[in-house]
Amino acid sequence: MTILLNLGANNDDVRYLCARLTVTVRLAGDNRSQNAGRLEIYYNATWGTVCNRGFDHTDAQVACSMLGYGYV
Repeated sequence: MTILLNLGANNDDVRYLCARLTVTVRLAGDNRSQNAGRLEIYYNATWGTVCNRGFDHTDAQVACSMLGYGYV
């Protein structure tokens, strides 16, 4: 999966830095259903947990899409 990131310098400046990244994600945890769990990302040859601080419904939609699930 490829994600396009648009990083604006500030609200008055509409310059963007765009990068294409290949990201691998998975759901982990014990006693969970197939479409629920702790979101982890593979980075620098290590699996790490995604922090929920600032994680919103838009982020959940992207994660669900990356995992091949719809979003409710």
